[in-house]
Amino acid sequence: MTETQTGVLNGIDIIVFDLFGTLIEITRRHRPFAPLTRKMSSQKVAQLRRMAMTTELTLADLDAVIKGGATVADLVVAQAAIAREVASTVLRAGIREMLAGLQVPYGLCSNLSVDYVPALARFPEIQPLFQILSCHVGCMKPDQAIYDHVIQAAGVPASRILFVGDTRAADIDGPTRAGMRAMHIDKMLVLFVSGNADQDMRPHRERRDDFPTAFRAARGTISTDLDIES
Repeated sequence: MTETQTGVLNGIDIIVFDLFGTLIEITRRHRPFAPLTRKMSSQKVAQLRRMAMTTELTLADLDAVIKGGATVADLVVAQAAIAREVASTVLRAGIREMLAGLQVPYGLCSNLSVDYVPALARFPEIQPLFQILSCHVGCMKPDQAIYDHVIQAAGVPASRILFVGDTRAADIDGPTRAGMRAMHIDKMLVLFVSGNADQDMRPHRERRDDFPTAFRAARGTISTDLDIES
């Protein structure tokens, strides 16, 4: 490790990464919820967003709870679009090299709806010590409760955790208020990868676009047209 890298990790026992937009990214956007949300009031859209991120309800169940009025055809189209997004996920450029070179363990904390969780299994390079996913723990960033889950899972004082992500409110301001240190993923990559001329900074796109597998895993959720993955 370089002197700069050592300085960044001085006093840090564990790193916690966001997932979408930080370690992996969707390369084909399909806005699967646009046809559904245009029928809803802004209040229902907000309710749907929150429930999708903090429960494991299916798309049909979510729509039933908020009385969104989706048809069967709407639900099928949304599920197919979600599966296409999951199937198009790739590692961000430099992530494989960064993770391989880390000298401390790391965990994950992500705002994630349940049908995007299968994307994580596509990347064996990502081997977190723990996963705090909003759909599983019932709360989402930047709520204090999800950072409490992170600190408990890490098993170290908050001041010895470095949170890394791509969203200001969720990954920088929230963790800082919770007592953690925080850094934007772009800065992390500059420090740990970009300075090495031998590293290939092209996105890793060798993952098969396996839509049938992704579709079987999809049960219906929300896509990033509502900015729910952070």
